Amino acid sequence: MKQTCCFGEILIRLSPPPDGRWLKQGVMPTFIGGAELNVAQALARWHQPVRYISALPENFLSASIMGGLADTGIDLSRMETREGRVGLYYLAQGVDMKQADVIYDRTESAFARMKTGEVDWAQSLDGCNWLHVSAISPGLSEHASQVQLEAVRYACENGMTVSIDLNYRSRLWRYGKRPAEIMRQIMPYCTLAMGNLWAVRDLLDLPCPISGSVGHSDEEMVEAAHQSITTLGDHFPGLRNIAYTFRLDGRYFGVFSDQDNLHVSGKFHQDHVMDRVGSGDCFMAGIIHGMQNEWSGKMTVQFAASAAVGKMMEIGDSTKQDTRTIKDRMEMYAG
Repeated sequence: MKQTCCFGEILIRLSPPPDGRWLKQGVMPTFIGGAELNVAQALARWHQPVRYISALPENFLSASIMGGLADTGIDLSRMETREGRVGLYYLAQGVDMKQADVIYDRTESAFARMKTGEVDWAQSLDGCNWLHVSAISPGLSEHASQVQLEAVRYACENGMTVSIDLNYRSRLWRYGKRPAEIMRQIMPYCTLAMGNLWAVRDLLDLPCPISGSVGHSDEEMVEAAHQSITTLGDHFPGLRNIAYTFRLDGRYFGVFSDQDNLHVSGKFHQDHVMDRVGSGDCFMAGIIHGMQNEWSGKMTVQFAASAAVGKMMEIGDSTKQDTRTIKDRMEMYAG
């Protein structure tokens, strides 16, 4: 059976209500997440075999996290133990990860301290046909970036599909390297990339057809995506599939290129947004789920967009939607 492996940092999110009630009540909502773990949890919920590889210190907090993940269905048998700490981030409820309100506290985490040569990738990826990573891990430290490079190189050279979420976080990348210096080393080993117009510009120093979305129609945005996807594919010919997302004035949609065609999802309404965290990860999981099940490009991007919109209606980092709920929404917003 096809098994996806996700590699990244497990994080604790501390998510205070914006009105300051947590100070008086002495309670702050806490969630376990991280971009790659959110993908893994979505895939497991959709009954897609998935493994997760990360590093945690050996302490009671790590034991609690592992215990909480034990009943998700994720294969945790290749987890690594390292000196360090569990990474944290702080984000007020209802706030976007891309805004300046996120506070990272990840320095010297067990994951950030991983070094090349420490992980037996042949053993860790045994039985998997797919490796998923993100552009967040390389932004943590030079050690983390080189470990990820080591992982994607091994996976690619051994015939695995390698997907990367090009999620740009301006508050990372503080260790003296520009994103493009690192990401241009990683990208040649990737076969699927997901992101958006501006993340591709910021992470890879590639030209963006438009400076912003204001004043542009959906059709113009799709055309800009097509131009950017073409440029991205020209620079990294190993990419067989590229997906972009758009979240514009209350509507959400995605595009998905399979080299021969550009598939566009329906335009989903963003009603009752509760928590934007993890919506892009849910889209990424939807793309992986569709491709692992050999769906058409159109069905894959439609499922991914529906899943992402549904995630915005949930509080927490990872989705609790089942596939039936996602498919019912797909039919409502067929493009």
